[in-house]
Amino acid sequence: MNLTRMIAISLLSATMAFPKGKEKVQLPPTAPLPDRVLQARTVMVTSEADKLVYDQAYRRIQEWGRFQLTGDPERADVILIIRSGYGPRPPRWRDVLIPYPYPYPYPGWSYQDILSLIILDAKTKLELWSETQESWPALKRKNREKNTILAVDALIRSLRERMPAK
Repeated sequence: MNLTRMIAISLLSATMAFPKGKEKVQLPPTAPLPDRVLQARTVMVTSEADKLVYDQAYRRIQEWGRFQLTGDPERADVILIIRSGYGPRPPRWRDVLIPYPYPYPYPGWSYQDILSLIILDAKTKLELWSETQESWPALKRKNREKNTILAVDALIRSLRERMPAK
């Protein structure tokens, strides 16, 4: 292959790989929460996760001061459920470069905790709103706990950002 042909091919491939104009994607505006959530005064916090997740969520809701907390579902306007699940996460460069000893469904894939915040109507038990947050895996217990706390904080922050100021 001669030099001019190689240069032409590389310039052509570079123009395909890097398009001229960058279009900015505008995110849609944040959708409002259902009226039942916005009008709620008392909430019951329950957990389908470990003690750390429940304690952190309860503490953040209490610090926020927007809702009065109750342990009785009959007195609550809405029920906040914190749920922990387990799901796959795509590989990172570190995972590809340093092989992990456990088998995954695909090379480089691993699993992580996924926390969910689900808001139910206390009377009808219908799901009104939900949000999920990943909790990054860690080898040390203290780091796993820190990542879990950060994930719970992100869930509560997401709810707070959607609530109008009173």
